[in-house]
Amino acid sequence: ERNGLYYYFVYRLKELGVDLPLSEEARWKKENQRLSEFKETIKLLNKVSKDYGIEYIIIKACNTIPHIPRDIDIFVQNEDRAKIIKALEDNGMKCIQSSIAETSLRGDYMKVDVYTEICYIGADFMDGSFLRQSSVKDKVFGIEYSGLNNEADFLLMLIHSLFGHRSMSLLDFLHINRLRKNVNIEKCRIYAYERGWGMVFDLTLNKLDNITEKMYENKEIIYFPYLFDRNFILN
Repeated sequence: ERNGLYYYFVYRLKELGVDLPLSEEARWKKENQRLSEFKETIKLLNKVSKDYGIEYIIIKACNTIPHIPRDIDIFVQNEDRAKIIKALEDNGMKCIQSSIAETSLRGDYMKVDVYTEICYIGADFMDGSFLRQSSVKDKVFGIEYSGLNNEADFLLMLIHSLFGHRSMSLLDFLHINRLRKNVNIEKCRIYAYERGWGMVFDLTLNKLDNITEKMYENKEIIYFPYLFDRNFILN
């Protein structure tokens, strides 16, 4: 549960015919209620996008592994920020937190965090035009939504894990590794260097390689969520 994998773990147990203890059946029922809320929130975002003519992109989705997030993060252009907030409020959501970089709204379903920039430690790591050009149609639990292509998703997950939380859940790690198999790493590296954080990209990629080697080749135990140590962050 701490690593974002509760839904998929229990789903696989049930798929394999493993009986859950009664105490977990209630928790599983609650998880399916959250799944319903997740789906309804995406449907609402799609409706708002169509009705109000606002483009949105779901970011940090980790969509290569079935899971139910605590909230939904979306990116919109800065000029659309006020419009999408009003549109969501028109559809029953209420603003519970607001700042230039991030606004949170909650309604009958899942909390939605609205981002207009990808900024950590005072630096803009990815620009809006790049994200907009990287937008693709994707599906989650059978529902279509606007997401990011593999390269943009990989870059964002990398930097968010490092500077957003200073930690990486097992869900994040597995998702990043799955993305990597279908990502043009050199294209990602070029973009990172153009934005001024190429060395950060290389250091983090090396760190991921090191963790992967320890886990899969050396059979060492790695604890997740994985905390990036202070010296690495400072470096």
